[in-house]
Amino acid sequence: SQALAQHSSLEKLPTQIVQDIPLISLIASRIGATVAVLKSARQTADEHTDIDTSDLLTGAISALEKRAWFLLASAQ
Repeated sequence: SQALAQHSSLEKLPTQIVQDIPLISLIASRIGATVAVLKSARQTADEHTDIDTSDLLTGAISALEKRAWFLLASAQ
C-alpha cells in the first residue's frame, strides 16, 4: 500500500474523500499512465525481437485499456 506507493512513478491519489465520478477519472488516468509505460516496454521488446515479452505486454495493455474504457463509460 503506502510502501509500494512511495516507489511508484504514478501520481498519488488524494487522501481526502473524493466523489465517485472524479475518482473514476483519477483512476482511469493512472491506468492510462501505466499503459504508456507498458507500451514503451513493448517497443523495447520489439526492438530486441523479444516476441514473447511483446505478446505478454500486448495482453496486459489490452486488458488495462479495456478497464479504463469501462470505468470512463460507466462514469458518464
